[in-house]
Amino acid sequence: MEKAAESFQGLQALVLGGSGGIGAEIARYLAAAGADLVIHGGHDEGKLLALRSELDGYRGRLTTVLRELNDVRDSARWAATYENIDILVVAFGPFLFAGLEETSPEDWEKMAMLNLGLPGALVSTFAPRMASTGYGRILLFGGTDTDLPQSFRKIAAYSAAKSGLATLARSAAARFGASGVTVNVLCPGPVETEYQSESETLYYQRILADSKLMKATELVPLAALLLSQAGAAVNGATIRVDKGWDRRP
Repeated sequence: MEKAAESFQGLQALVLGGSGGIGAEIARYLAAAGADLVIHGGHDEGKLLALRSELDGYRGRLTTVLRELNDVRDSARWAATYENIDILVVAFGPFLFAGLEETSPEDWEKMAMLNLGLPGALVSTFAPRMASTGYGRILLFGGTDTDLPQSFRKIAAYSAAKSGLATLARSAAARFGASGVTVNVLCPGPVETEYQSESETLYYQRILADSKLMKATELVPLAALLLSQAGAAVNGATIRVDKGWDRRP
């Protein structure tokens, strides 16, 4: 677990997609730093319970919630029941590997709604509440190469939705930044997590310059800065975190 350099004691944090991968590493950091923490997991109760057991004993209060997020309105209403959130991390979003000719209208709707519509609804819900207290931190996760418009052969629907997070963050920062609320986006390069298949891992190992995928823990220091009081000057940013990887041949 990344050692906590700053205390988050007394702050309330909600981590969507916190039962595994990058979300779980951020949840571990926040727990170690003393935050009162709500960790959401989508479908794997075993992973969520294992993480809860691991984090029991830390200073802050811990709540874990297993809930499928398939509908924007229902999911946003559920999240809104947590009224006093100071820190929101959205490390959630379904992935689709398919060419444009293989992408159905239903696929487009799912990618757009859950990768952009849901984060947008959450920002619309939580940023005004945070602004009313004078403090808030929101961190969203984009996809690889979604910091700027790009062409994609097999992940266009997913990446188009994730690219929209940059506009969301800039808009929210402009609206709420003067009230102490920051909204930023991290776009990781290929990261080794339990969600990747063996074939995906081998593919990235072949094309990466050093043949090494990033570890989820490598993203924690930057995420921690953006969530901290010290990170107040960074607002509306979309940050590419990929060790300078260039996917072009």
